[in-house]
Amino acid sequence: MAAAAASTGNGSPPVGLLVLMVLALAAGWFANAVRPPPPTPCGAPGGPPVTAPRARMRDGRFLAYAESGVGQDGARFKVVYSHGFSGSRMDSPRASQALLEELGVYMVAFDRAGYGESDPDPRRSLESAAQDIQDLADALDLGDKFHLICSSLGCHAGWASVKYIPHRLAGVAMMAPVINYRWSGLPRGLARQLYRRQPLGDQWSLRVAYYAPWLLHWWMSQTWLPTSTVVSGSGSFPNALDEKNRLMALSTGMFQKVRRPFPQLPHCQSRTTLMQRSCALLCAEGTGGHAAGGAGVLLPRHG
Repeated sequence: MAAAAASTGNGSPPVGLLVLMVLALAAGWFANAVRPPPPTPCGAPGGPPVTAPRARMRDGRFLAYAESGVGQDGARFKVVYSHGFSGSRMDSPRASQALLEELGVYMVAFDRAGYGESDPDPRRSLESAAQDIQDLADALDLGDKFHLICSSLGCHAGWASVKYIPHRLAGVAMMAPVINYRWSGLPRGLARQLYRRQPLGDQWSLRVAYYAPWLLHWWMSQTWLPTSTVVSGSGSFPNALDEKNRLMALSTGMFQKVRRPFPQLPHCQSRTTLMQRSCALLCAEGTGGHAAGGAGVLLPRHG
């Protein structure tokens, strides 16, 4: 009787064993799916070549950068630029060379950790983002104080710099900054209202980033559930005029012309891996989104 119960009667494995095998295979597939691929740093064996100047950080990593404007010796303003989610060191504010010379501006933009030709930072945090900016400024001899301009998701480095290195900042400008809907200083009703105005995929992605960061790589890679419109490229602007201009740029090819130089840059990580690393700040700070309005300016209290 026991032998009969342990088999199906035709020599096939017991049903319980088959179930365990299926569960083990599913668990193995899921563990592999949620694990991001290892990075391939520029200059490493099998990785893209290094073509940009790079500065060494205190932990041994390298950040790639691009300079514009006047030389440091004749500069009235020394500016560091932190790019957004889909940007790079080539994505600094597009001021003409004539204007930069007239104002006496030296500007350096850099690939944030894991972007472009900069090494990834497996221990990335808000504090490390500020430290990278300080290390870059020191490596380039920008002096005791410098200005910082940040855009979109790159503004997490601005928030962090105000907190961790305020003594190094002559001023900070944030353009369309990413904010944290969980900040205690925001009215809860207003924060909840703005959060729910986002597309469903963005809401879910930010919840995953906050509650289950270990699942984020798989979530950003899958296509059968709503996910981030930033990654999928399906987002729209709540402002009607901005959305009209976006659609015009797409239909006329203007967007492709502007973006064409950037895919030619050697990228050290995949798009989804970059999104996971970018969302690390959301896991650290909470759920975030773009602030209403164009730009904010912060002046440090110290110094």
